[in-house]
Amino acid sequence: MVRGRSPGCAFWNLCLWNPLLHTYNYDRGRVTINGDQVVYEPDGSWTVVISGRDPRHPNWVDTQGHSSGRIWLRWFLPESTPAPLECRVVPVADVERFAADAEVGRTPGRSGLTGEPGVS
Repeated sequence: MVRGRSPGCAFWNLCLWNPLLHTYNYDRGRVTINGDQVVYEPDGSWTVVISGRDPRHPNWVDTQGHSSGRIWLRWFLPESTPAPLECRVVPVADVERFAADAEVGRTPGRSGLTGEPGVS
């Protein structure tokens, strides 16, 4: 699981890549998620679950059976430096409780750009 909070930005996304920096087969399942697709927590944070099995979480990204690879997360034109992320390994059975309080939509205050280009 990857938990974070994105600063205001033009676009952000998380992608799964193989060791050669190619995306997994996006025509066979979700291997990427972005700021418009993610389901946010009430406090504006988000949790993305990376798993080869469906954990019944709205922000599931499928490893498609790969046991290794790369996680690529980027922000375009962020208003500030993104805060460090929290990454942890949990049993798939423990993921469901994170879906209950999530809400669909953009985080308040995420429209408009005021910062310099930065972290990507």
